[in-house]
Amino acid sequence: MTTLIKNIKTLVQATNNTPSIARGKAMQELSLLHDAYVLIENDQIADYGIMDLCPERADQIIDASGRMVLPTWCD
Repeated sequence: MTTLIKNIKTLVQATNNTPSIARGKAMQELSLLHDAYVLIENDQIADYGIMDLCPERADQIIDASGRMVLPTWCD
């Protein structure tokens, strides 16, 4: 099963260099990706990026226009 969340206004903590744990001063600078998508396969993030590179197909598509997505946020 694949789920595509597209048209994300702001995708928070989307980077290839995100540490496994961010706390204290590291939380002062969050990586942000605007106009983005997230592709989920078998309950795991399989891909993400800017909408220009968004896949066209998925089993389920969620339009997140005007919304923020925080897929790795845990407090």
